[in-house]
Amino acid sequence: MGLFETLNRLGVLGAGRRPEWRSQTSTIGPPSAVSAGVALGGAMKTLVHVALREVAHYQSARVTLDYEAGADYTVTINGEAVMQSADTDTATTLAALADAINAHSALDGIVEASISDDVLVVRDLVGAPFTISVSGTDATTQPASIMTVVVDATSCTARVWLLPGGIGNDAKPSAWVVAGQGEFTLDHRGLVERLDTAGFDRLYVEIADADGEVRVSVGPGVLE
Repeated sequence: MGLFETLNRLGVLGAGRRPEWRSQTSTIGPPSAVSAGVALGGAMKTLVHVALREVAHYQSARVTLDYEAGADYTVTINGEAVMQSADTDTATTLAALADAINAHSALDGIVEASISDDVLVVRDLVGAPFTISVSGTDATTQPASIMTVVVDATSCTARVWLLPGGIGNDAKPSAWVVAGQGEFTLDHRGLVERLDTAGFDRLYVEIADADGEVRVSVGPGVLE
């Protein structure tokens, strides 16, 4: 094969087959519009990544609070309650709460707390799930409204929908179809699946039965 033919083939194979990694909001139910999901840009193969954990091996929980002077904030982990009264502001209160969690003898070596962008992140250190709940009380605000926690999911169901391509807008099908791989039941390990998406215009990942936060992203497969 001559140089021209080689370069021409490489150009054809490389054109439009590398969609950028994009996050997709986790939703329940099939797509509601032909513009849903992620544009494939003529990709022949597409990677679908569904992560149930922020860090693959370790469960994480993210705690946020609405700062109220005089409030008491409590995080209960594996039945061990850690309470911190409001400090000067949100950042100092969260930092003090993280220090209190890390200093708790019953939680030593089990979890570790840190602060990231005004969020208290609690992560297990032993690869085992932990239980966590939060409460905050002051003179005027109900407990549930001033402190919240979002925990990594432990399981969910994922279904991949594809929108077929067409020639021109008038000929473009408007019906979504479920990918041939069907429905995936996920545990804490999540999902990385390379799908055949040749001839499809858009891809949409449906998430159902999740018991916590799930992260979905779609990105490039391999160059043929």
